[in-house]
Amino acid sequence: MKKIKIYSTVFAAFLLISVACKKDKEAPTISIKGDNPASVIKGTSYSDAGATATDGDGNSVTVTTDDSDVNTDLAGSYKVEYAASNDNGTTTAKRTVNVTFNASSYVQTWDVTTDCGTSFPVNTAQAPTSSGSTLTFDDFFSLIGISEGTATATISGTTITFPNQTISTTPGDVVFSGSGTMNSAGNEITVTFNYDTSAWIFGGCLLYTSP
Repeated sequence: MKKIKIYSTVFAAFLLISVACKKDKEAPTISIKGDNPASVIKGTSYSDAGATATDGDGNSVTVTTDDSDVNTDLAGSYKVEYAASNDNGTTTAKRTVNVTFNASSYVQTWDVTTDCGTSFPVNTAQAPTSSGSTLTFDDFFSLIGISEGTATATISGTTITFPNQTISTTPGDVVFSGSGTMNSAGNEITVTFNYDTSAWIFGGCLLYTSP
């Protein structure tokens, strides 16, 4: 019985040593801090939350961070890369950073620079106000020399949507809807409007640009 106990103790010690040796031979493990993916509004600065790394024994390992891919001047999806090394190898990890728009990105004066080959009664300049994700355009139409009508739209990232709505104007009611997208630089919106074909106005495309 005593010999069995001794052998058991030796075997247990051998297992502990084997596990410890295995951990010693592991490359680092990286843990990304904060959100992944992360989001930032176009035109603002991005500050990465960083990452930590440990080796098999739980000791801290230095992490290098490369966020040079992130460009907050253009909407899009970018990567932050992390790397940590020890004698047993190098581990890498990535964080996705999405640069997008919010309602404030749309609150500027937009010039209607082209009608995509079709005539429209929309004003040549639009300056919306925002409340949450809703935009309000005053004096949306220019009909018979009169600027009038209030249009609303909602935004979600680069997408702008004019829900189906009726605007009362001096010549009559205008029924329309529309949708479009903002470009990644945030200075151009292309919107396709659909007008009630039973009325005297028909649908088409408008290009808004920021001066």
